[in-house]
Amino acid sequence: MGNLISIARGPAKPNSELEDKIKSLNQVIKKDYILIQKLTNDIRELNNTVDQQLMYIEEIEEFLKNSFILNEDICQANSSIIDALRAESRDDGADNWWDNYSSNIF
Repeated sequence: MGNLISIARGPAKPNSELEDKIKSLNQVIKKDYILIQKLTNDIRELNNTVDQQLMYIEEIEEFLKNSFILNEDICQANSSIIDALRAESRDDGADNWWDNYSSNIF
């Protein structure tokens, strides 16, 4: 009876070859799955790094913007100081000229 069952199933060799191929494919699938998980984790880490770098860039942009505004304010203040000093020196020069002129006449 055992022989009849084995004959009915067919030769044992093709089944074992098929099982070996299935096992081999399963191993490849497992390795691919592990590789996909690793790559997914690497991509997540890279995305986090990119997000962090973008935050740094935004902070630097804000700093530069504020620096330019401050620089413009400083330039305007310096220009006002220079104008005031020029006006003061003109006034002093005019007073000195008048003092010199009036002292020579009188």
